[in-house]
Amino acid sequence: LGFVNGVDAIARRHGKTLRAWHDELGPGRVLRANRDIVAEWWTNVSPLSERRPPTPQQLLAGGHSILNAGWFPAYYTEDVGPIQGKPDMRRAYETWSVNEFCGPTIADHFLAPCYVIPAGDARERGATIDAWDDHELTLAQINAGLAARLRVLAQKTWDSPPLTPSYARFQSILSGARSSAR
Repeated sequence: LGFVNGVDAIARRHGKTLRAWHDELGPGRVLRANRDIVAEWWTNVSPLSERRPPTPQQLLAGGHSILNAGWFPAYYTEDVGPIQGKPDMRRAYETWSVNEFCGPTIADHFLAPCYVIPAGDARERGATIDAWDDHELTLAQINAGLAARLRVLAQKTWDSPPLTPSYARFQSILSGARSSAR
């Protein structure tokens, strides 16, 4: 945490805001992470630590703003053992909201329950997509895989009314918009 706080001070001196993965921002025995660090929440189980990562509620209570980078639905990668690397966009479009923080899934079931914070909390900074590739996917596969995620996350995070309750209908609307734009 001392190192992270030092990097935060450098970023601030240059007019920047430090963003850091949340799983190591929980309080230490001696130090706490600076409150001005934006926590990128990505999982409710951490492969990097023996302790449970802080919840979105704990991060907010500690003074952090948070960015929803939850494994579901924001990840695009290869499967990691039984953990799904490409979460279901239909499920994300039809049931997920940006104030819902969800970790990895196995066979479309969450490893741990999702966390929900109150909608409209100004410290919730939206969502981001994370693409991780170990050179197993082609650039065309990555582009195609990210396109669906970008559309769903844009629809869900820009606080616009849903175009339709059905993901299949959402895709057909987008397909029609793309073909008429040509």
